Amino acid sequence: MDESDEKLINSIVNYLEFHRKPNWIDLHNLRIIKYGSALHIDAHLMVPCFFNVREAHDEIDD
Repeated sequence: MDESDEKLINSIVNYLEFHRKPNWIDLHNLRIIKYGSALHIDAHLMVPCFFNVREAHDEIDD
């Protein structure tokens, strides 16, 4: 079974907290998958319900 890289997890969580935007309501189900030197980061980000699809995608792209 794979072990969690706690240093990597803490680094990513600190990065997300530092770059947090005011419109982020919640970020959950964070998954980090490491393929050699590449990382795949997946999470669910909740934004305000009045955002349209373009605004939500723009928030994620930033």
